[in-house]
Amino acid sequence: MDKYRQAKASLEQAYQTKANVYARDVLEEAGRTLTKALEGIEAKKAAAAAEALDKAALQIELAAAKTQEREAAEKTAVTRAKADKLSQRLADILSGKGDAK
Repeated sequence: MDKYRQAKASLEQAYQTKANVYARDVLEEAGRTLTKALEGIEAKKAAAAAEALDKAALQIELAAAKTQEREAAEKTAVTRAKADKLSQRLADILSGKGDAK
């Protein structure tokens, strides 16, 4: 039951992060998995409960990883656009078209 409480707390924390935006589907699935784990605990099916708890923990980690990946992709796009703009400005300056400010 302790592991269940920890997983439930982790899920609730994940809902307070950007994972709620970028990986909500995974978090919702983790919630359903936790419900199955609780059912296993209540039915005294330790093996099924343990498996569901492990699965839920992995789903929560997956949501965090997907979120990090999405944030990194967004940062990369912003940085790439900035680099392209600076490259174009440099090319303009070198060709005599742009100003050197």
